[in-house]
Amino acid sequence: GADRLNSALVTAQHVWDALSESGVKFITNPSNPYEAVSEDPSFPVDYTQFPRDTLKLKSGQCDDLSTLLASLLESSRVKTALLDFPGHMALMFDSESDDPLEVGLPRGDLVSHGGTLWIPVEATMVGRPFSEAVRKAAYSYRTEDAKGAVKIIESRQAWLSYEPATLPRTDWAPEVPSAAARGKRSATELAGWAKDRSRFLKAHFEGLLKKDSGDLESLNELGVLEHESGNKDDARKRFKEALALNGKDASAWNNLGTMDFMSGDFAAAEANYLKASAADPDDPSVWLNLARCGLKLKTVEKAKAYSAKAVALDPGLDFRGQIARGHADDQQQGGPHDHGGNGGPEDFQCSHIVIPDRASRARIQPGRMAEPCNEAYPGRGKRSKPVKIVRGCCKV
Repeated sequence: GADRLNSALVTAQHVWDALSESGVKFITNPSNPYEAVSEDPSFPVDYTQFPRDTLKLKSGQCDDLSTLLASLLESSRVKTALLDFPGHMALMFDSESDDPLEVGLPRGDLVSHGGTLWIPVEATMVGRPFSEAVRKAAYSYRTEDAKGAVKIIESRQAWLSYEPATLPRTDWAPEVPSAAARGKRSATELAGWAKDRSRFLKAHFEGLLKKDSGDLESLNELGVLEHESGNKDDARKRFKEALALNGKDASAWNNLGTMDFMSGDFAAAEANYLKASAADPDDPSVWLNLARCGLKLKTVEKAKAYSAKAVALDPGLDFRGQIARGHADDQQQGGPHDHGGNGGPEDFQCSHIVIPDRASRARIQPGRMAEPCNEAYPGRGKRSKPVKIVRGCCKV
């Protein structure tokens, strides 16, 4: 779903949809079109509208719209840069990842810059689907970059050279499109991005399997993707294929355990997590999963023992105190609570599947009990990067 998408991409999608719903559009200046002025030596300096002017006029040339989008994204804490093409201007924003699999887009749709991958945008296409604007800008970048004709201007670097302008006060304020209209547009586009991401990742890992049918990581990755898409039977089939190749594959046992946990079969989940811990006893995340099962099964002492092993492997975890507080609340309330924020152990849990970043994506994690969902739990071994947690689903 959309909660698996790159966070910068999601933010940019919402900004794009707000501008589209507000009626902002591209319009060229018939007297001094940007494509002519930018290439004419007799016009060494071109006037670019301030972002609020473009919002007020609801129109602008490529440079006006690019600076408006860059301003809105920067105010949303998304790093931006302008793409100066011959006779044209676009922009791009930082995905904050160096791996196309984490971004969820093919490398051909991305720009490698400063150690990370950036997503280009054709601002003049505002009002049309954002995905079209991204792919158009990616094509333009590839074409012009092959000629050595692209200049990249990072917004934050430019701030160091040019002082900000002080604009006169105004009583005017932009009209914000309704949340319903923006939400409808965003929901459609984000669903499309999610499908594109799933197809891209699935094709990648299926390609790896064609080269090596014994690739356990790819089997687990495909299982996670199937589960994301709601294909639970196919997901379980992939994990079992991995186990048929290697009965001690900790990732597959962990993933099967999480599927059981999500379906409410906590005894089966505990059994599979125990097999995962036997295969990889030094992974604290598996012991955390077991501790959650212990709480669900009302075997608090076992949960404490499991969490103690997790803390011993990663002393930075503060998990045992949460179990103790949760158990005390349980006794006061007369038993375990539903996921309703009533103070019991469920208040520290999340029922969402957690999809790790590229290096750790091969495991489904049920979430970190003692942390809200925007926190990350680092894995071990190959899983060298933090887990990307589904945002906003825990009640802490």
